[in-house]
This record gives sequence, C-alpha cells and structure tokens, in this order.
Amino acid sequence: MPTRAAYRAAVAKLLGMHETGTASAGANNTAAQLEASGSSENGLRWRSSVLPAGELRDKWLFRPAATAPGDADRLIADYEPALGFLTPDDPWTNPPASEPFEVLGLFSAAETHALIDEALARCLVVVEITFTVADPQLRRHDLGVVAPWLHDWRWVHQVGVLAPTESRDRVDPFGRRITGTARTEDGRVVLEGPTFAVTDTVYVRLIKAARDHCRASGGEYGDQIGLLRETDEAPVGADWVAWGAVVAAQDRLDRLIETGVATQAAQRTRAAAAARFSEETRRAFTAPERTYRPLTWYGPTRELSWAR
Repeated sequence: MPTRAAYRAAVAKLLGMHETGTASAGANNTAAQLEASGSSENGLRWRSSVLPAGELRDKWLFRPAATAPGDADRLIADYEPALGFLTPDDPWTNPPASEPFEVLGLFSAAETHALIDEALARCLVVVEITFTVADPQLRRHDLGVVAPWLHDWRWVHQVGVLAPTESRDRVDPFGRRITGTARTEDGRVVLEGPTFAVTDTVYVRLIKAARDHCRASGGEYGDQIGLLRETDEAPVGADWVAWGAVVAAQDRLDRLIETGVATQAAQRTRAAAAARFSEETRRAFTAPERTYRPLTWYGPTRELSWAR
C-alpha cells in the first residue's frame, strides 16, 4: 500500500508541483546552497540554459533524508538554472550531499503531511475487532477497551460470534445475526442487549478512519495513528487520499480569498475537488450491511426480544 512519500507525491502534483532530484556530492553543496544535476522524474532539468530563475523561486525545497529535522523544509530564495544551484531562504544546519530532495509548489512538506492526515481522517476502511466476556450474564459491553479510537455508534454494523472450536477462516461469525443496540457514552461506544458465553469470541465489523489504521513498514495495520515516517503505510489508495487532501487544502485557501472573481473561482475549484473526492470514495469504499440493530419486540417478555 502507499507510503507517506507516495501520498505526498500524489498530493503535490495536484497542488501544483512535485519535482525530485539528488544533491551532488561536490563541494558546491553548502549550508546555504544545494547543487543539483540531471533531471527530475517529470523531466525538468536542474541545469538549463533555457529555464528562467523564477521557475523554482519561492517554491518549497524538501529534504526527506535530512539528518536534522529542522533542515527538512525551506523556501527557495534563489535559483541559478545555468549552474543548478538552489539557495534556501534560511541556511541549513547540515549541508545536503548525495541525498534526495523534492521541490513542492503551494505547500511545504510539513503542511502537505498535515493535509494527508486530514484526508486519511475522511477516508474509511472496514475492519473487525474481537473481545471476550468474563461474565455470561453481561448485557453491556464497552468497546472502548478494544477500540479506543471508536467514538461514533453508527460505525458499528455487525456483531457475530465464534465458539472455541470454530475457525474464522472456516466459519463466518456474522452468519449468526446478533441484534442489539449500540450507543455512544462519554466518548466511547457500548453494545447493549446480547449475552455471550465466556468461551465465545465476539466479532464486531465496523468502519474506521484510515488515519487510525496506519502501520510502520512491515507492521500491522492499526498499530499507529497517522503516518510518522517516509515508509509508513495506510490501507487506502493514493488517488483517494490526494483528492481528500485537495479538499482540505481548499479549506485553508478559502480564508485567504475574500471577495470578487477569485472567490467564485475558488468555489468552482472546491466543488470540482469535492466531486472528485466523492467519486473516489464511491469507488474505494462500500459500507457493510447493518445487521446489528434492535430487534422489534413482539414477544410477551423483553428477554425474548434479545434472543439470537
């Protein structure tokens, strides 16, 4: 699945620019200058007798492999295309040498990562969680213990159960439809109604924000919240996240645009981005059928209404 670096590339291209290069190993790389040669993966040649200096001036220069975190983001104060020299607006602590760099357009890498985080919070995935009970008479089950990220009862769609002799790979726990009520209490979700044997494994199928279901490379999805490193992964496609980030970016840009034609253009841009994000959502996500809900009570006692 895509890494943070892949998401950043997808977002940056939609927001104006994403060029990649490698700093040379020569002495021309200093704390106040980066020397680039060759060309970006998009074809832009860093040394050129044709490009104007304004081509990259005021763009963002990102060093993903910078030793000092504070060296990662800089604005490009000057660009000398004939020599391939990029001058940052503020000198680095450690000069670049033989390391990758990126040139981004409207937003810095740190801002782009924040937009990716917002987009991941809007993208949903379907997951399963499990729990067991210590008391077979319990009718109230706190999901906050196993799913502290779950705050909306509407995200619970199905509840099922497996006996200790049954395998999840062979038996569908949701084939036995269990009914009940889910509700949010004090920021956590609880299930009310059904009881379970202490030997049962209870399965809950629900939806979850992709932001809460990330992982480090080689880890398990759900191990961490958000993408912290270049190789961290999320379980959703880059296009879906990229358009979600564009919508989030528009939220920030709207505050800079006040009146007139610019406002109208911004509204059209927002509508187009929102429509594309909605299209990607329909393509990538389908909510499971909701079977966990109260059973209509027709019986002579309320106890019968919770029967499996």
